[in-house]
Amino acid sequence: MHNSGVFKTSVAATKLMFKLDKKTYIKNFTIGILQTMAIVGSTVLMQFFIDTLSDSIGRDNNLKIVFSIVALAIMILLSEITNGYQNYLYGYYIDKGVNNLTDCLHKKINNIERIKLDDLNELSKIERACKGAGNLIELVLVLGDAVTFYGLYFLFLGMYFFNIDKKMIILLPLIFLPVMLSHFSKIKMFSDMDEENSVYKLQMNHFISCFTNVRYVRELKFLNAEVFFSNKFYESLKKFQDKIFSTNTQGMIRDITGKLITFIGMVLIIAFLSVEMIHGKITIGVFGAILATLKRMFSMMDELISVHFGEVVENIGTVEATIELINEKDVPNIYNDYTDFSKIIFRNVSFTYPNPDKPEKLFLFSTPCVILKKKGVFICYSLINTLIKFMASLPVMTA
Repeated sequence: MHNSGVFKTSVAATKLMFKLDKKTYIKNFTIGILQTMAIVGSTVLMQFFIDTLSDSIGRDNNLKIVFSIVALAIMILLSEITNGYQNYLYGYYIDKGVNNLTDCLHKKINNIERIKLDDLNELSKIERACKGAGNLIELVLVLGDAVTFYGLYFLFLGMYFFNIDKKMIILLPLIFLPVMLSHFSKIKMFSDMDEENSVYKLQMNHFISCFTNVRYVRELKFLNAEVFFSNKFYESLKKFQDKIFSTNTQGMIRDITGKLITFIGMVLIIAFLSVEMIHGKITIGVFGAILATLKRMFSMMDELISVHFGEVVENIGTVEATIELINEKDVPNIYNDYTDFSKIIFRNVSFTYPNPDKPEKLFLFSTPCVILKKKGVFICYSLINTLIKFMASLPVMTA
């Protein structure tokens, strides 16, 4: 499967979830918009309160101070109420969304040709699609918050800064741009890692199931094939571990670099505000309100990009697999009904293990091996049932 791009995947996921449950989708993000307005309103009222307090020095202006305190408290309370209610809606939306996606996936899996379920790549695709159901919900929620909550928050703050001083619009890029770029650069890394490791994990699980079965181990030794399958297992394990270590190391380096640049940006913001206040271009209320909001802005930026986008980025490959399986075109499947077949016969099948020690070891089945409907396998020679299970993984095969 190729990477379809984060933007394309995000749009497809949003359309899918909106189609499955429009009412809850709209309700959830409407609350986010109200919360954003309350938070920005508290920032403006914070400036009003500080300016009122500074102007009241040496004056009798107690009523105005009380009014500003009450207004600020109400706005903060409103933001906390909307935040709590949205957290409740999150849990409800996730549970309901996972159930809806699981139903869609089960319907698609039931329509897959049974013979395809013996294909390792097909099983890998199904496994990743099922794993991606919950990740898809998280992606939709993060994108919705990025637009209706975080996006609006920085938009309103940008308008607020621009209204005070046009030069203050530079504050926004200094807040979130460095870390945002560092995390978006990790998207392709984690997508590729998940796609490759999915196949490695299925291979390892298959080999482990064989090595932990006494009958298989005994027959592998009899066939002198245990070395071959042991090497295959350790080869998959090594590739799996190397890929994870390499990707996590690169991701950590980029994450640290982004945080360092963001810290430098925060220092520059404080220096910029100090210079503006010294030159009388902003009031002490603006300085205090922005300084008080600065920690919130950086924590929100880190929550959105480092936490939410970070989790989504690491699982973007499974989300792509879920969308591809659900959107896969339904084809009438004539092979899922085996009622017309009375038996399956293997004739003159021969194969060898690629064993460098004993290359001459050859197994030939000249007598037909018959699989009768509802009766299992007719054993022509000993070990045939075990060998048939390994036939798909053998590179040297003739028929």
